[in-house]
Amino acid sequence: TLFANNVNSFSEIYEEFKKACDYFFEGRRAGSKEAESGYKENLKNKQEIIAKIKSFVDSGDKEIDELKSLAKSYSGIGFVPKKNIGKLKQDFEQAVDAAITANSSLVDDQKETLAIELKMGEVLKGENSEKVLYQKEQNLRRQINKIENEVALWVNNLEFFRNSKSANKLRDEFNDKIDKANEELDHLKRQLKAYRKL
Repeated sequence: TLFANNVNSFSEIYEEFKKACDYFFEGRRAGSKEAESGYKENLKNKQEIIAKIKSFVDSGDKEIDELKSLAKSYSGIGFVPKKNIGKLKQDFEQAVDAAITANSSLVDDQKETLAIELKMGEVLKGENSEKVLYQKEQNLRRQINKIENEVALWVNNLEFFRNSKSANKLRDEFNDKIDKANEELDHLKRQLKAYRKL
């Protein structure tokens, strides 16, 4: 009789436990569906903002404050479905680049700074923003250092071809590489300067 009572008691406890688990997991599933619905709405809102930013390309010199406002609104919108994150980020960055490039009232340095500021909006709001910015700066410094070393090596190699008439083509190739590398260096240095301002 004691054993039967214990079995009944255990059975009741198990049923209560099972009901509690079912209730908990059902709530999680419902919450997950609700969150997914919210993510889809966020995706739609972000896509609408990207479309507005793209319209800047046709209009040329729209107000920079308006572009900043749109980018800020974009950053303020919450999560989107996981599968859309990469494509959405790419679309946003391309739209920002195109809008800034189309604006003739800005010089290159201003364009670089503005592009980075707008693209980094969401990152700058995060807890690890300082760490991310530090990593970006270090990465840029490494790239700059690498290219500067390559340019120095190419310039040094040019000295060997200076007195050779048959090396004209090779000399031209090296000069072309050096010119392109210097353009890339200017671009990277503008980016580094822009990151320091954030």
